[in-house]
Amino acid sequence: MSVTETTQPTLTQRLTRLLPLVVSAGLLTAIALHFDDWSLFSRVDPTLFAMAAAAALLLDSGVGALKWWWILRRLGQPLPLKTVWRMWTGLLPLTFFAPLQSGHLLYPLALVRGAGVPTAAAVESVIYDKLLSLVSTFALIAIGQLLLLPASHPLAHPLILIGALVPVCLWWFDGPLLAAVRRLGGRFSGLVAHSQLAKQPLTARDKAGLLLTGMVYQCSDSLSVWLGALALGLDLSPALAFGAFPLALLASYIPVTLSGFGIREPMTALVLGSSLTFSEGLAAGGLVDVLEYVLPAIFGLVCLPALLRAMATRRS
Repeated sequence: MSVTETTQPTLTQRLTRLLPLVVSAGLLTAIALHFDDWSLFSRVDPTLFAMAAAAALLLDSGVGALKWWWILRRLGQPLPLKTVWRMWTGLLPLTFFAPLQSGHLLYPLALVRGAGVPTAAAVESVIYDKLLSLVSTFALIAIGQLLLLPASHPLAHPLILIGALVPVCLWWFDGPLLAAVRRLGGRFSGLVAHSQLAKQPLTARDKAGLLLTGMVYQCSDSLSVWLGALALGLDLSPALAFGAFPLALLASYIPVTLSGFGIREPMTALVLGSSLTFSEGLAAGGLVDVLEYVLPAIFGLVCLPALLRAMATRRS
């Protein structure tokens, strides 16, 4: 094998890791060049910002850990909630910097090495947790379409409602879907066959509780954009914030940037354009970046050393 052949994969991996950072940096630079009202940030109300920060940390760290803990219990892994919270919170700074959503791979690793959870249960808990977060986002979009956005709003559209309801219904009525996957065979049928949750499906009560918990967790971003706008002195109704912003949140999941930086801000300006100017929307999106991603990552540093020690102890 030639030197080129041996070094090429390493070079590709390095470029792949750098891609989200480069894309985010490029998009944020373009946003900064077109932003024309920097005085907005000088008017931030410190009390409202502190309230928004406290709410974001409570939902992102506390409710997020509760959701994961509940799923682990249904998989037969009754870890103490305090242990799951420390693990979830300690992983926040690691996932913040990981490229292409790869930070989520650290979650099962932390469970296996840090808490002795079997690999299959650890992987399934993380997959189901991320699936639940995605379904919860779609549920919030559907609620926004049905209850919060007026019919005259540009984003109030039957196709958006249908597109949001379909994944929620597929998740809720997943029995026939899993049965069809088994009949088709192939790789996915093998995964379904080894799934603990497929063998012992969640009850309607469990699904309702998990979906509600997931929606509370996912609405943290909408709460941050509303409180952030208030802190900036902007007039943003809670109905618009909670009804429209989940669409921007969904767009930020596209795994081509660093934690959604560069996509979330213009999408925030776009979905809130009926109430805010473009620069005001960008500013509100910038505060969401700080409240939902930067501050939780900093807060997670408190739990990170203990998590790394626990993982190292298990590994050795």
